[in-house]
Amino acid sequence: MKWSCRAPLPSGRLCPRMDRFKCPLHGPIVPRNAVGQPTTQSASDPDAERLDPALDWQDPELLRDLEATMGLNMKVEKKRKGKRKHPGLTDIKETENTTGKRLGKKLFNRSAMKRVADELNRLEGRRKT
Repeated sequence: MKWSCRAPLPSGRLCPRMDRFKCPLHGPIVPRNAVGQPTTQSASDPDAERLDPALDWQDPELLRDLEATMGLNMKVEKKRKGKRKHPGLTDIKETENTTGKRLGKKLFNRSAMKRVADELNRLEGRRKT
């Protein structure tokens, strides 16, 4: 049970979750004694200080070695979202997209107008006879 949380619960039992690095309820997994109290981290456990495996590849020594062998810059900068030039202004193209205009595109296109005219002519022909 090396990777179980074992944090004391209000019921008196220990947390049974078997997460490897971090319990979603109690935080990082730390070594605990039989009662559930955290024990001091010893210097013999090198993984105790490094709880997030996603940061292992960002180790400065490892990056320096990789840069030396490959000749590439291995640092990853966070991408920034670009600033909008005029954030307070409304988009003209967005205001042109209204309900009436969207319906007008369907109703007043050439084929729809032709169908309506044909139907009106057919109905008018019936009335005269």
